[in-house]
Amino acid sequence: MTPAQQNTTQPATTSPAGFAQNRITEPGPLLTSDGTLVTCGWATKPLLSYHRSFVRASALRIKEWDYYLIHDDKFALAFTVSDLGYAALVSASLICFDDGSCTTESTLGILPMGRTGMPSTSEEGITAYEDKRVRMYFAVANGMRHLKVEFANFAAGQTLLAEVALDQEPLDSMVIATPWAEDPLAFYYNRSIVGMRAVGSFMLRFVPCVFRRHF
Repeated sequence: MTPAQQNTTQPATTSPAGFAQNRITEPGPLLTSDGTLVTCGWATKPLLSYHRSFVRASALRIKEWDYYLIHDDKFALAFTVSDLGYAALVSASLICFDDGSCTTESTLGILPMGRTGMPSTSEEGITAYEDKRVRMYFAVANGMRHLKVEFANFAAGQTLLAEVALDQEPLDSMVIATPWAEDPLAFYYNRSIVGMRAVGSFMLRFVPCVFRRHF
């Protein structure tokens, strides 16, 4: 599961060689007023606060996304909502481990340039997208994550329906703030959270499949 943020900004006082050694331990802003990274490195919590208005780049270049992977020993579901500036890319994937089948479907929106309204933090907020074919809704609050998905014409003309709740977020996650050496105004800021409990279900071809909590 990877609530994440974009692709646009640097300089960083830490050299590329020292990046892996730089652990960020204090809260603060991600970007300076001129749009460069305050620092680069890694952390176990999202200590650096991101604000889209601080990014000094064309709206066509800023990329923000929210991604979730939910699985058990039979199925895996993956959902993505992304605002790539020039397009909104929204996709769902379903893998069946029993027969090895995999289905992925995507839909595109034109020139969202931030209008998707991605949250500025992975700790709370709502990520939502809707068009004539798909509705995706990710809500984060009070340590819980609720996912609701409706994707029409997903496989053989059938609609994929899914609703999943995630809890027991681990104390540590992996957060990285990475500069791009080629561009003083380019960066990658990402958080990955692994191992939350999932409970919920999805339905395809009128067959319900259930994810159960494992304590």
